Amino acid sequence: MNLTLRSLPARIVVGVIVAAVLAAIGWYAYEAVRPGRVNLIRPSYAFDLTDREQVAGHADNIFIARVDGIAGVDADRGPRTIFRVTVVENIKGNLTGTVLVRQLGGKVGKDVWVVENDQALAVGSTYVLATKQSLQQKGAQVLLAGPLGHEIVATSVDRQAALTVWRDAVRNQRRPATVPD
Repeated sequence: MNLTLRSLPARIVVGVIVAAVLAAIGWYAYEAVRPGRVNLIRPSYAFDLTDREQVAGHADNIFIARVDGIAGVDADRGPRTIFRVTVVENIKGNLTGTVLVRQLGGKVGKDVWVVENDQALAVGSTYVLATKQSLQQKGAQVLLAGPLGHEIVATSVDRQAALTVWRDAVRNQRRPATVPD
């Protein structure tokens, strides 16, 4: 059997290829002109993230750090911005030097993902950070979301106040009963 464009199967194959190429061109053209979207992430947690003693009990590390820059964005499992931070002082744990901290939310392509009632870390700012060890990236820390996951420390007075309340919380830390070991 001689396959030419005059045979029905050859025409079908050519038609499918042409349709696929046109669809791909249309998709890329749409992506080029569409505006970016802001997507809201509404996380839920198994314990009260406003209870400093429970946050201290759940966190692997609590430390003061300066945000030096953004190392990238991990788009898997909900986008997470990866920040490079320099440890200034430990309150709980023993991190040193520069560590990577993953924060839920970030920019992927034109789209921005933000966590409800939370602010992204700002490069150049200093914070008290409450983190868990990352299961996906050895040596990286995952920032706890919520109001106590990161508190800005703008002055030496802020730093002393933060050290006082967080050291007290670590002394009185409670493992959240609703979080499995």
